[in-house]
Amino acid sequence: LVGGLQRGLKASAYDTMYFVNLWSSCFTLAAMIYTGNVWLTDYSIEMFTLNLTMAAGQVCIYLLIEKYGPLICSLTTTTRKLFSIVLSVIVYGHYLHTQEWIGISIVFTGLFIGIL
Repeated sequence: LVGGLQRGLKASAYDTMYFVNLWSSCFTLAAMIYTGNVWLTDYSIEMFTLNLTMAAGQVCIYLLIEKYGPLICSLTTTTRKLFSIVLSVIVYGHYLHTQEWIGISIVFTGLFIGIL
């Protein structure tokens, strides 16, 4: 649903990112006020660093959507996830059950059919 709507938007990647983050910040601030978690903590610098790296990642994603479209963005992020899973199994020795491998196979079969 979102991918189809993104193609119809004529806003730049930075405009899209701005409005997504603006609304996200509004909802987060409302939740923080409601729960009483508005005060800064010892983790403020770490949270700032995390948000800075997330913003850099979002710029890449939104530019990918703007330049190549939502389908290529979906293919790119899903392919990256496949490599992350395979590397996790190889490097860290994580074990995947047969059902998990079947699920991964279904997802990537669908992707490759979508490419054709």
